[in-house]
Amino acid sequence: MSKECARSFDDLKDAADYLKSELRRGDLVLSGGWQGRHTERVTLAQSGDIACWLERCSKIMPCEMCPELKLAPFPARARV
Repeated sequence: MSKECARSFDDLKDAADYLKSELRRGDLVLSGGWQGRHTERVTLAQSGDIACWLERCSKIMPCEMCPELKLAPFPARARV
Protein backbone atom coordinates (compact mmCIF):
# COMPACT_ATOMS: atom_id res chain seq x y z
CA MET A 1 0.00 0.00 0.00
CA SER A 2 1.34 3.43 -0.85
CA LYS A 3 1.66 6.12 1.83
CA GLU A 4 -1.00 8.17 0.02
CA CYS A 5 -3.55 5.45 0.83
CA ALA A 6 -3.08 5.72 4.61
CA ARG A 7 -4.39 8.47 6.89
CA SER A 8 -3.97 9.22 10.56
CA PHE A 9 -5.86 11.63 12.79
CA ASP A 10 -5.20 13.11 16.21
CA ASP A 11 -8.89 13.90 16.73
CA LEU A 12 -11.64 11.26 16.60
CA LYS A 13 -14.27 13.65 15.21
CA ASP A 14 -11.93 14.63 12.37
CA ALA A 15 -11.43 10.94 11.56
CA ALA A 16 -15.20 10.30 11.60
CA ASP A 17 -15.93 13.32 9.40
CA TYR A 18 -13.24 12.30 6.91
CA LEU A 19 -14.64 8.77 6.66
CA LYS A 20 -18.20 10.09 6.17
CA SER A 21 -17.01 12.10 3.20
CA GLU A 22 -14.79 9.43 1.63
CA LEU A 23 -16.19 5.93 2.33
CA ARG A 24 -17.97 4.10 -0.46
CA ARG A 25 -19.68 0.71 -0.52
CA GLY A 26 -17.07 -2.05 -0.33
CA ASP A 27 -14.32 0.07 1.30
CA LEU A 28 -12.34 -1.47 4.14
CA VAL A 29 -11.17 0.58 7.11
CA LEU A 30 -8.59 -0.60 9.62
CA SER A 31 -8.59 1.38 12.83
CA GLY A 32 -6.62 1.24 16.00
CA GLY A 33 -6.53 3.01 19.29
CA TRP A 34 -6.60 2.38 22.99
CA GLN A 35 -9.52 1.72 25.27
CA GLY A 36 -9.47 5.07 27.11
CA ARG A 37 -10.14 6.95 23.85
CA HIS A 38 -13.24 4.87 23.00
CA THR A 39 -12.35 4.89 19.30
CA GLU A 40 -15.50 2.91 18.42
CA ARG A 41 -17.22 6.32 18.22
CA VAL A 42 -15.58 6.77 14.80
CA THR A 43 -17.41 3.66 13.60
CA LEU A 44 -20.68 4.56 15.32
CA ALA A 45 -20.61 8.03 13.73
CA GLN A 46 -20.81 6.39 10.29
CA SER A 47 -24.39 5.35 11.00
CA GLY A 48 -25.64 8.53 12.68
CA ASP A 49 -24.86 11.69 14.60
CA ILE A 50 -23.39 11.25 18.06
CA ALA A 51 -23.13 13.75 20.90
CA CYS A 52 -20.02 12.53 22.72
CA TRP A 53 -16.58 13.51 21.43
CA LEU A 54 -14.69 13.56 24.73
CA GLU A 55 -10.94 13.30 24.25
CA ARG A 56 -10.62 10.94 27.21
CA CYS A 57 -13.35 8.95 28.96
CA SER A 58 -13.07 7.19 32.29
CA LYS A 59 -16.20 5.07 31.79
CA ILE A 60 -15.64 1.33 31.51
CA MET A 61 -18.44 0.43 29.11
CA PRO A 62 -18.86 0.17 25.36
CA CYS A 63 -19.79 3.54 23.84
CA GLU A 64 -22.95 2.13 22.27
CA MET A 65 -24.27 1.43 25.80
CA CYS A 66 -23.42 4.88 27.19
CA PRO A 67 -26.26 7.41 27.64
CA GLU A 68 -23.86 10.23 26.71
CA LEU A 69 -23.50 8.92 23.13
CA LYS A 70 -27.03 9.95 22.07
CA LEU A 71 -26.83 8.25 18.67
CA ALA A 72 -29.33 9.75 16.21
CA PRO A 73 -29.32 7.34 13.24
CA PHE A 74 -29.24 8.75 9.71
CA PRO A 75 -32.31 8.05 7.58
CA ALA A 76 -32.09 4.80 5.61
CA ARG A 77 -30.56 5.26 2.16
CA ALA A 78 -32.04 3.73 -0.95
CA ARG A 79 -29.96 0.86 -2.31
CA VAL A 80 -28.50 1.36 -5.75
